[in-house]
Amino acid sequence: MDREANITHVRRQFFNYSGGWNGESTYVELYGDSKLLLDEAPMKTSLQRNVADYLRRGGRFCDTGMVYFPEELAKDYNFPIYITDEDTREEKKVLQEIMGKVKNGEKGI
Repeated sequence: MDREANITHVRRQFFNYSGGWNGESTYVELYGDSKLLLDEAPMKTSLQRNVADYLRRGGRFCDTGMVYFPEELAKDYNFPIYITDEDTREEKKVLQEIMGKVKNGEKGI
């Protein structure tokens, strides 16, 4: 992800946490209903189609969230509060490994 992208700046200002591996919120955001079967889900966008392909291959999503603690309000918004440059380097390394596995057709990533 581009270090100068707005989303990069925003996510580095919050404490990021995992909400579990069911991916329900991702599914709802993409397809509108968590009870909708994948074969019945709308496939209007390339994102919807690519995610459907990923899920059919056994992929899964981890729901995440962000929180900002009141005691952090006095900190400078122009600098990362919780995520360090080392965290970003590690994230990039992990994502590159995952993408390599995806390109090789590995399942269960």
